[in-house]
Order: sequence, then C-alpha cells, then structure tokens
Amino acid sequence: MTALRKGLRTGRRWRSLLAASAAAALLGPTAAANAAGTFDVTTYGARAGDALDDTAAFAAALNAAVNAGGGTVRVSSGTYLVRPDRLSVGPGVTLYSSGGVLKPFDHGFSLLTVRGGATVSGLTIDGQDMVVRGITVGVGATGVNLTSVTVRSIAQPREPSATGYALNAPQSPVGIHISGDADGVLLDKVTVDGVRATATASPNVQFTGAFEGANPTGGWRRHNANDYYLQESPRPSPWAWQAVTSPVRSGTQALRSELRITDRPVYGGSRSEVLLNPESPREEHWYGFSILLPKGGDEDYGPDRSAEVVAQWHSSPDTWEQHESISPPLALYTVNGTWEIRRLWDHREWSSNSSMAAAGQRETTSLGSYEADKGQWTDWAFHVRWGWLAEHRPLLEIYKNRQLVYRTTGPNTTNDVVGNYFKMGLYKWDWSDGRVSDTTRRVIYHDEYRVDDASGSLDTVSPPIPPLPPGAWPYPVARGVLISSGPGQTVPRNVTIRSSTFRNVGPKDDGDCVVIQGNGAGAEPDANLTIFSNTFSGCAKRAVKIQVNGVTVSGNQIDNPFLGTNPYVLRPAAVDTTDMYAAISVYGSRVKVTGNRLSGLGSSYAAVDVNTNAGDPPLEDVALTGNTIANGASSRLGPASLIRVHSAVRRLRVENNGMQYGYWGLRCDVPPSEPFYTGNTVWNTTTAHLGCLAAPQVASAAALNPAGGDQLTLTGTGFGTTLEAFRAAQISVTAGAGFTPVTWVNDTTLRVTAPAGAPGARPPVTLSRGGVPAPVVQAPGRYAATVTSLSPATVPLSGGVSSNVGGVGFRDSTGWVLEGATTVQLPRFATTAELSRAPAGVVVLGDTSAVVKLPPAPDTTGDGLADRGQYTPAFTPAGGTPYLAPANVRFTYS
Repeated sequence: MTALRKGLRTGRRWRSLLAASAAAALLGPTAAANAAGTFDVTTYGARAGDALDDTAAFAAALNAAVNAGGGTVRVSSGTYLVRPDRLSVGPGVTLYSSGGVLKPFDHGFSLLTVRGGATVSGLTIDGQDMVVRGITVGVGATGVNLTSVTVRSIAQPREPSATGYALNAPQSPVGIHISGDADGVLLDKVTVDGVRATATASPNVQFTGAFEGANPTGGWRRHNANDYYLQESPRPSPWAWQAVTSPVRSGTQALRSELRITDRPVYGGSRSEVLLNPESPREEHWYGFSILLPKGGDEDYGPDRSAEVVAQWHSSPDTWEQHESISPPLALYTVNGTWEIRRLWDHREWSSNSSMAAAGQRETTSLGSYEADKGQWTDWAFHVRWGWLAEHRPLLEIYKNRQLVYRTTGPNTTNDVVGNYFKMGLYKWDWSDGRVSDTTRRVIYHDEYRVDDASGSLDTVSPPIPPLPPGAWPYPVARGVLISSGPGQTVPRNVTIRSSTFRNVGPKDDGDCVVIQGNGAGAEPDANLTIFSNTFSGCAKRAVKIQVNGVTVSGNQIDNPFLGTNPYVLRPAAVDTTDMYAAISVYGSRVKVTGNRLSGLGSSYAAVDVNTNAGDPPLEDVALTGNTIANGASSRLGPASLIRVHSAVRRLRVENNGMQYGYWGLRCDVPPSEPFYTGNTVWNTTTAHLGCLAAPQVASAAALNPAGGDQLTLTGTGFGTTLEAFRAAQISVTAGAGFTPVTWVNDTTLRVTAPAGAPGARPPVTLSRGGVPAPVVQAPGRYAATVTSLSPATVPLSGGVSSNVGGVGFRDSTGWVLEGATTVQLPRFATTAELSRAPAGVVVLGDTSAVVKLPPAPDTTGDGLADRGQYTPAFTPAGGTPYLAPANVRFTYS
C-alpha cells in the first residue's frame, strides 16, 4: 500500500470515529451502550482485520465505560492493531471478547494496562515480539480479574530502528506483570505462551559468519563472477559482493550481494554467493541468518516471475551422480513477490531431479508475501535433523522472525556419502538460460549467520542485541508472570493463579514462568500468594521462583520437555550440566509446596530448590509435602538433586514425597534445624540422602565391651520437649549394623546401647528422622580386647597346669601377665611344644584362643611358701586396641 492510500484509509477511519463521537454526544453519555451497559468497540470505529490503527476506537469505548460508572467493553472476534502504552481498562470495566486478538501497531512497552476493579476476559494479547509487557496490572490495583486470557509472543525489540528501542531493549520481557501494592488479583484459566529474552551474541555456537572486520568473508568461500574470472583484467562484476556498514543487522558490517543480467555465468548460472564446507551426513543443526530485501530506490526488490535462491543447503552428489542435475534438498526462494520453500528428497543411492519429480519427492511451499518485509531485516532460523529415511527421525522447522512458519517430519535430503553444504546470497539461473524475467538487477543483504549443533536453540542462533549497559545483569531475563514491588511499594498480596497454562519462557540463562519478588528493601508482609492446578511446560530455567514469604504452590503439573535441547545463550557451555535449573525455587519463609507433579524427559539441577541470598537470615517454616518429583530416566543426572536445600532453614518439613532419578534424592548443603521428615520414598538415585540432618555428638567409655551393652549418650537439638514430641519426630538410631532401642532423656539428650563389635573398632552411630539419616558419627570409645573364659580356672599351688583361654583380640598381642596380689610375667612361645618344656608362659593360637601354662603360686607373704589367691590374665593388644579387664574371669590358686 502506498503512503497516500494508507493516509486516505486512515482518514476514513477518523471520520468514522468523529461521526460516532458526535452521535454519542447528541444522544447522551450512554447512547453508545446498550441497556445492559455494553460498549462495543465496533461502535467506536474499530474493524477487525483491516490492518489499521484501532487505538482511538478502543480508548473511546474504554473511557465511555468508565464514565458510565462501569460496564462491558465488547471486542468481536478478529485481529485488532493498537498502539502500546495507550490503553487502560478502568475500574468497574470488563474488557470481554470471544476470539478477539490485540496486536501492536508499533513497538512499545506494554500493550494493555489494567487498573483496580477491572476484568479482562477471553481476549488474546499477541505481542508479535514487539512489546516487552503483554498486560500490566497497575500499581496499587485491587480486585483485578484476568480470566481465559492468552498472552503470547512477548520480547524486547531487536532492531535499533524500532520505536522506543533505547528504552525498551534493556527491559526484561514479561507476559503479565502485577505491580507493587496490588491486592486481590486473580489469574484464572490464563495462558502465557512465548516470552523470550534476547541477548548479545551467544559464545556457544559452532560457527558465526557476521561479515565483520578486515576479512569479512573469513571462513566462507565465494562464488561470483568477480572471483571466478580472477585472471581477467579488468575483472568483471566488481559489484558482486561487498561488506557494507549500512544496513546492518548487528555489529558494524553486513554482506551486500548484487547480480546484473549482464553478469557472466558461474557454475551454470548468475550467482553471487558465499558458501561453507559440507557437513557430515545426517547431522542435526540449528541455522540462523538475517536477510534484508531493499525497499524503494534503484535497489528496490520488486516482484519477479523469475525466481532467486537467497539461501540453500546443497547436496554433495556421489561420484556416480556427478553428471546428474540435482537441485538443493532445501532452499529459500523469492518469486513473484513471495517467500518460498522448495524441498526434495530421495532414499535411493542414485538421484536426479527428474527421478525425484517422477516419484513425487519434491515440495514447494509458499511462506507468503515479502512486500511488508522489505526495507527491514527478516530473521530466519532453520532447525534441521537431516535424513532420507523415517528411521533417521528427520525434522525440519522454519522460523521467520522467531515465529514457527513451517514444520515437517518427512524425509528432507538425498542419500549421499557427504552431507550438504550451506550457501547464501543470490542465485538466478533464468538470466543465464535466457528465460523471461521482470528485472535486470537484484540487490540483497545478508548478516548474522550462525550454526549450532543439536543442543542449540532458536535463541543461540538468533541475531544478538547490542551489549547492555555496564552493571546490568549480564544474562537474558524473561518472565511469564512477574509479581513484584518497586521502591517504596509492598509486594502484591492475595494473588491467585489457578487453572492456567505457561509455556515457552526462556532462555535457560534466566527464563522463569512465574516469579514473585519483593523490592529488596527489607521485611514485607506475607504475600498470601496461591499458585494451584496450573500446567507448566518449556519453562527454560524454572517454572516457579518464590522470593517472598507466605506462598502456597499446590497441585501443579510441571513438565521438563528438554533432553539436551535447552542450551544456555550466554552462560558458559561448560556449566550446562542439566536441562533445567529447577522446577520450583523457594527463597522465602512460610512457603508450602504440596501435591505437585514434577516430571518430563529432562533433568533439573535441583528440582525443588530451597535457598536464600548470602547474608539473609535463615528461612523458616518451609513445607514440601506430597509431591511427585522425577527427572527423566535417560537425562543427565550427574549433579541432579530431586530436593536440594542450599542454605539454613528452621522447621523444614519434607513429608510423603516420591523422588526418582537423580544423583541425590534429598540433599542439604546446610542441615536444617528442627526438621521433620516422614513418608518419603527415594529410588533410582546414587545417594538417597545427604546432609539433611545434623549429626549428634556421641559420648561413650574409652573401652567398650566387644559383647555390647555399653551406654552411648547422644546430644543434639530438637529431640522433643516431651516423650510424645519425641515419638512424633520419628527418631531412630542405628549403631553398628542395625537399629538399637532409643531412650529419650530430654530435648537435647538420647541414650542407646552399643551392640557387639570387633576389638579396635568404634561403633558407627546414625541418627535418623523419618527415614532421613544424619551423617554417621563414630563413638569416641573403641571396642576392647578381653578374656572371657578360662578352662580350667582352678589350679594347684604348685602350678604346672595348662589352661585354655577364650576371648577376643589375642592376635599379635604382647605383654601377657597374671595380675593379682602381685604381677607375674608370662613369656610368649610360638608353639605348644615349646610351652610344654617351659615352667610357665603363653601360646596364642588365634584371635580368640590361647593356652596359658601357669607357674607355681607366688609367695606374697614372704614366708617362703606359695600363697592362695586369684589372678586375672591380661595382655597388651595390637594396634592400640584398649584392653578391658574382665569381671569374674580369674585363675584361683587353691
């Protein structure tokens, strides 16, 4: 449409609006409304689908409803264009539609603002990636209802020429923003789909060809008449290609390609292209590039019945196919004023255009007129999994300006030993073939080519935005719903989000579907926020992030659909170890996370993440109950925790959760104080529990009876101020290999009985609450070596009797003696034969048995006669093991 014609149509629109306003003035303030208080935007001049600016009509209808004290502003089905930052739904007004769509007429900040006491129902807000807020609930708004509303395609502007670029490019895109001091806001059956933050150039892609610097085509090869006829002087077609400083998509230079009908053919046609080396066959890649078709002047890219190829993936024919005519398996064309995709494929080893045409293995798809795209950059992205058989799982997705415009899972290439290679620029074969064409000159601009592997994404291959100001958060931030307070405001309270759907918010660097946060200025009242019965999928970093107190998250379904397909854009690829960061992050007190189902193909670093900022006080009263939490069975589980507590929490309750697939089930980097655990099930993990219960201190005697029975005293906190509280805490203790009875003493003290143990060992003690164990603690005492039996135990005063000695810890022992009224040394012999020849001594037969040959009874009175008495055998165990003198195990001289 020419500027004059557009002006005429706009003039007719304004005359219609003026007439409507005049009629309303003559008939009174409610004349435009029916008896039920309904204000139809068509009455004020709005027309669906006419591509004209409907802002004035919507504003007039909304103002009329406010002036009438309230009412319903009705929007008929269809698409309406309105200017951002102009429309506000006031108190008592319901903006209602069934099938109506609002799209931005131009770039801006927020498409629709909702004030206190207002309702929006049944309307779709399609931001077209031109606004950074879909809906803004105003500061201090109360009693706002958003029901059956859809918000989609929200992003900050990418082109510096966009209206408000300097103001809006640094902003974080948000689908719905609920502003500070708001109270009583309901989101019911809302859908937020597609909120994506842009970033500076991703460092993680495989190759970038942005035509910058002194060697702008570095990494590329060039096919054009000027380079092909290199030996000629003067060289032909000096206009074939050049790096230009305007227009550019990003950076400082772009590639300008030009063809003229007089250019000499190159490789069978008129062309000016840059190309890359072939790939390996059947690879999966993301490709991105930008194209500008000139508008106006002598470069104008007018319609031509003769087609051009502006980007293509050409096959690498096998040796036996070198003389066949084979078009590219995938190419982007311009023809007759439209964009067009042409594809061909063949599973046979010998292919040709004619054989594929005969087999119906060709397809041409129009992607619509390019007229509205002229004079501005069009961003293209292709996600391709190459394959010529169904078993190769082929895939082709094409995005135009980040919107999916084509998708197929059919075969998409030919059966060749070497893969395809990429070319872009201009290729026009009809000129060299002498066919009819409507132009004699073509000029086109390309910029910002990127290619990534299967782990890439639309974000990694999209053109970058200029770097953010110094000090700005360095990563791209996006929010599906943001509930936040600014300076001097309190966090929105009594917000309910229910029965809603959230999809495709990213990138992974910092893309969350629902976030509630304060202004960081200190204590704020509990938010009393409820998030229940919602569905989340494709939330790149996390589904829900809670940064205030007083929130309940219940009954939600959170799907992690990523399986190595959710890369970081700016964060280093080396830290990309799981598919999401978390499903739910809890950074506030008095938070309940209950009855949610967290599942999907991918893994989360911490599916449920509990944490605070450095220096903040510990969280209090966090309850995680009745949730089903699972990572994908085939996902990356190396650092994955199903529940992870990163910082101090007082009164953490983890109850009746099912946790599956992870390295850790329940992991605490800081043990919570006064925790309560019960009924949790953990399976398919490397470590079920780690660090979630503080280890008690254990006191014991230095030497413990190897037969068991000694008392161990455990001291700690939170054992219960009463016996009933102790029982409710479900505290148990294992000592050694099994459970041992626990005696409650008070809130800080427990007592248990040591089991039997091997000499030299310390009994390991593990305290558990509800099945969650504390770290194992070794009792300070060691099991002792000792003597347990003597046979015979009664010997004559003359001695000479050999006795079998039983006990533990005999092996490698030394220093055997008889201890009584005096101490008698017992020499150690190697064999019983040696012992038989000695007057007294000991032979150690094994760790539990020995033979002692007793000497005559000692003269303890000095009268020269042997004296009656009792003597206990003792020895020095090996390895520092203590010796425990036995009770009532003695030799008796009589």
